[in-house]
Amino acid sequence: ERAKGEIQTVLKAKPDDTRALLVLAKIEFANGKRQPAELALQAALKSDPTNTAVRLMLAQLYLASADMAKARGALDAAIAAAPGKADVIHSSGLILLDAGLSDEALARFRRATDLEPKNAVYWLSAARAQAALNQPAAARESVNKALALRPDWVAAEGLLVMLDLRASGPEAAL
Repeated sequence: ERAKGEIQTVLKAKPDDTRALLVLAKIEFANGKRQPAELALQAALKSDPTNTAVRLMLAQLYLASADMAKARGALDAAIAAAPGKADVIHSSGLILLDAGLSDEALARFRRATDLEPKNAVYWLSAARAQAALNQPAAARESVNKALALRPDWVAAEGLLVMLDLRASGPEAAL
């Protein structure tokens, strides 16, 4: 409540402060107050229509409310607000992956890797989506691309172990 009070003090002085509105929305959302969170995010969008962080958070809020159409719209709007930005496309994929929408997430991760093929994080995210979709060969290929870019990366090695465990049981992972 103290943080919320401080943010509201900032907003009294400057009601269109996008960063303060975003923080307020995060606080409200964390406290399970979706409607006030959405109002704060909508106000932030009015003051900064191209802010992708606001749009991505709005998508998370809509997913939490099971409003898939609005969530997809917010994700698409975030990407449209930052054309060609692989990090925004990747972030939208992470949101979809967290929501269990692995096929849609994978499509976003592929777009991100097309734009920035030397980003190991994007390849690992693609591998995670492929693993969730039970595409072990494709997941292994994506992990190997991530490891070629970032050798000995623990997160990528861990995914390889998981793929081995799925394929052959515990002996294969050793």
